Amino acid sequence: MNQIDFFLHIKEIAKILVKKGWAESNSGNFSYRLDKESFDKRSIYNNKKSLECSQEITTEMEIFISNRGAKFREMRNDVFQNCGVIRSKNGEINFYCSSEEYGFPSSEYLSHLYIQQHLMQNHPEYRVVLHTHPTFLIAFSHRFAHYSKEQLNYLLENAMTEVKLHIPKQTGFVDSLQPGSSDLAEKSLIEFKQHDITVWKRHGCTAVANNFWQAFDMIDVLEKAAQIVLLSGVI
Repeated sequence: MNQIDFFLHIKEIAKILVKKGWAESNSGNFSYRLDKESFDKRSIYNNKKSLECSQEITTEMEIFISNRGAKFREMRNDVFQNCGVIRSKNGEINFYCSSEEYGFPSSEYLSHLYIQQHLMQNHPEYRVVLHTHPTFLIAFSHRFAHYSKEQLNYLLENAMTEVKLHIPKQTGFVDSLQPGSSDLAEKSLIEFKQHDITVWKRHGCTAVANNFWQAFDMIDVLEKAAQIVLLSGVI
């Protein structure tokens, strides 16, 4: 994905997420692993802050990530002010932002770091991590909170045929954990070693893909399946 497409995609996805009601207030976040050669906006991110990480990040990488408190409705107009860059190098993790006002990455940066390192090491073609709050998937995770992962996948896959087509590796599930915590990040990493999409119960959904549209499509299909299960009264 070239740089122009990359930023256009973020803006378009932001519009859709807001319209669908999946990005209330400052909800939702994303990251995109950068190519060193293709990103020419580094100069605007000149405020540096050190980040703590509960797991060692050994991979050298740069991640373009939404800021803490950033709203998708504002990102539609100004991507750069609502994002920053996390750089992992020589065992140090630093965040570079455009000003002190935007001084921290998304509160879920640990999940993004762990997942992006896994992707770079195992699926380098995957650069996008997208997290949002689909209404029916969250309701589905409440309604069937005590079902096993196998049972949850059975319900979703049998709701509509497109689920298996778009999500061939099935769906991961993480129990309700403190947002932004190392526990959530570590449990999510376990799921993303098997799946390309994972539901954070009572919280939202996260997907990884080559580009933003592929990640969005997986979430959109799964959301439709959850809606069908809830409306059909199959259980």
